[in-house]
Amino acid sequence: MQAAERSVGRSGGPDAPDRGERAQGNGYPARRPEGRGAGPSYGRDSDSGRPGAYREDPVAKLERQVLEVVLQLPQHALGAGFDTLAPDTFTVPAYRGVHDAIRAAGGTTAYGQQVERLAAQAASADAARHAAAWWAEQVRENAVGPVAGVITELAVAPLPEDRAEALAGYAQGVLVALIRMGLTREIADVKGRLQRADPNDPGYAQIFTDLMTLENRRRALSRD
Repeated sequence: MQAAERSVGRSGGPDAPDRGERAQGNGYPARRPEGRGAGPSYGRDSDSGRPGAYREDPVAKLERQVLEVVLQLPQHALGAGFDTLAPDTFTVPAYRGVHDAIRAAGGTTAYGQQVERLAAQAASADAARHAAAWWAEQVRENAVGPVAGVITELAVAPLPEDRAEALAGYAQGVLVALIRMGLTREIADVKGRLQRADPNDPGYAQIFTDLMTLENRRRALSRD
């Protein structure tokens, strides 16, 4: 795990040279489609909302790496607990929009369920590949406006690891790093609520319990 986390931020970020498409069978066409609907704006009217405006931000780079993994290697994202991330985990507006589309598509859990359905139909040899293509299309269909183009870009971005045996470690490393970051943010929020709460208030004990739960989850990640 430590070795995997050290690979975070290497040549897989937005500035990496093009080493060819890695998303074989991910269901995305080469074009940059527009998603359905005209819901909330994810940086449509401002440069500050587009991923390029955050290229030098290490947090934004990590967010991008995680979404590349989720869209290209959903099986690893499912195993790492990606679906437990809070809706506000992603700070870059465009990446938050991608996360919203993933959640609207049922998260990586939907991918896992599709694998099981296909495997039950005696198509186990290609179940994972077909499920990834199906799930990728579900995510794209739930994208709002320009977010669909960001999804397509992330789905074909080259990953810093080429070896199959190294992909699992890399995926786990970036996902755990983002999950830990999200937990740290939640812990800070809950500690603030605890400090403002009256110890005699009936809800004080629940806030304290929530804090202990979050801290235990973060410690468990450090041990893995």
